[in-house]
Amino acid sequence: MSILEKTKRGKNRGPYRILLYGREGIGKSTWAAGAPDPYFLCENAGTDELDVARNDEIRTWEALVSGIDELRTAKHGYKSVVIDTVDWVEPIIYEYVCRKGGKLRPDGTADIEAFGYQKGYVSALDQWRLLASKLEHLQAERKTHVILLGHSQIRTFNNPADTNYDRYELKIHKTAAGFLKEWPNAVLFANYEVFVKTQSDKDKKGKGIGDGTRLIHTVPHPSWDAKNRYSLPDTIPLPATGGWAEFEAAVARGEGAQSAQPEKKEPRGLDEIGKEIDSLLARLDKQSNATAIDAVKRAGGDAAKLELLAEWMRQLVA
Repeated sequence: MSILEKTKRGKNRGPYRILLYGREGIGKSTWAAGAPDPYFLCENAGTDELDVARNDEIRTWEALVSGIDELRTAKHGYKSVVIDTVDWVEPIIYEYVCRKGGKLRPDGTADIEAFGYQKGYVSALDQWRLLASKLEHLQAERKTHVILLGHSQIRTFNNPADTNYDRYELKIHKTAAGFLKEWPNAVLFANYEVFVKTQSDKDKKGKGIGDGTRLIHTVPHPSWDAKNRYSLPDTIPLPATGGWAEFEAAVARGEGAQSAQPEKKEPRGLDEIGKEIDSLLARLDKQSNATAIDAVKRAGGDAAKLELLAEWMRQLVA
C-alpha cells in the first residue's frame, strides 16, 4: 500500500496527554483526582487526603515500568493514569542508571555526576523516553488519559537577547524537562494570582499582593513554560475543590470555537460589559464575589480587562 493510500484527514483527538506543574500545595493532585476514573502512581503519602486508587509503594524504576505495563494489559476500569510527580520519578531513574552503570555510592545512593560531564543525564533521558513510550502504548491500547504532575522551582533564564531574569521551571534536570515539555499535548502551569505593588517610582522591588486566587496558565510567558493544543483560554480557574471540570469545559469551548464559523463582533461598550458583570456578581459565592469586585476596581475603565474578567466570571458561574 502506498503512502497516499494511507492518507487520513480531519481531527484525531485521542485521550488527554497533560503535564501540570506548579508550587507545592497548589492543588495539582486534587485537580488530577477529578479526571475520569484515575489511578495514581505516586510517592509515599502524596495522595493520603484524596479518595483515589493509588500505588504509593513503588521504590524502583523497574517497578514503575512494570506497573505501567500492567495497567496496559490487565483487566481494570481505570480511564486515567496519573504520575505524581515527575520529580519523584527522577531519583529512581538515577538510581537505576547508576546501579546498571556501577556508579552507586558506598551507601547505595546514586551519583549521576560520576559518569562524567552530562553523560549520566543523557543515560537518564533514555529512561524518560522509555517512560513516554510505555505511556503512549497504554494510551493507544486502552484509550487512557495520561497526566504528569510536577513541582516548580525558580531558575535564572539566560536571556540571549537581553538581561537574564528569573522564571518558574519544572523541578527536574533541564535535559529531562526539555523532553517532558515537548511530549504532552498540554503543559499547564498552576500558580496563585499575584499583583505587584510599588510604593513609589524609586522602589527597586515591588510588594507581591494576592487574595488566594489560583489559576492554571495555558500559554507561554516570560515567567513560565506552558502550551496547549486544545484552544484553551490563557487562564483557567483552579478552585480548591478540584478544577478538572473547569478544564474540560474550557476544552469543549475551544473545540466549539474551532468548529464554528468565524463571527465578527464589535467591541462592547463599558455600559454593556458593566451590566453583565453586575449580573454575574449576584451569582457568585461570597469569596469569588469579593475577588471579582477587587478586580473590577483594578481594571478601572479598561474595556479589554473587563471583558477578560467577565469571561472568568462566566466560567465560575458555569
